[in-house]
Amino acid sequence: MESKPKASPAPPSAAAPSRHLVLISEHPTQWRRVVRAFLREGLTQGEPCLFLDCLYTRPSVCRFLDQAGLDTRAAQKRGMLTFLAAEEMFNQQAVFSAATCLGALLKVGRGALHRQRGRLRVVADMNWAADTRLNHRRLLLYEEMLNHHILPNHPVDLLCLYDRALFPPAFLERVLALHQGQAAIPGPAGAGGGLPLPLNDGNHRLPRLAAL
Repeated sequence: MESKPKASPAPPSAAAPSRHLVLISEHPTQWRRVVRAFLREGLTQGEPCLFLDCLYTRPSVCRFLDQAGLDTRAAQKRGMLTFLAAEEMFNQQAVFSAATCLGALLKVGRGALHRQRGRLRVVADMNWAADTRLNHRRLLLYEEMLNHHILPNHPVDLLCLYDRALFPPAFLERVLALHQGQAAIPGPAGAGGGLPLPLNDGNHRLPRLAAL
């Protein structure tokens, strides 16, 4: 049985509530737009950002962020943008433990906030789990533990990325239910607001991102 990480004191009630969002994408344009908007907002507000990369690699992320006018090299030098390999974070010593992963995430987050005070933003490329023999129920436990042990006690915005083609539909339905909602997919530059996505279409069916 997974042990529970020790909870920290809750943040002041005046702080904005922490968020746990997900994007289940079907096309690279979707995750690029979401990640660009998510990290741009954080960096603009002076929030340290952590990207756990796997399928979506550090060079590709930096390239499209730089093309959007963000200086990723300068942000990394200032400690405002950090990249870590998702598989090393989640699969430590070739073993996945939800509690160990939460502890590692807390350690990295505290290190980032020690250098830059405020709120933390985390983008987690969860596609590392598609190429393993990991029991997906253990991954769902990790997502659930985030809701119970991280969000109530730490000022953080979490964005989990899943590629729809890599995971079973039933598993992705459970993933959706463990998040506060799907991240909005912004339109092209200058096109106005994004496209907010509900957990389902009202009939317990997953939303079809390809139709957007």
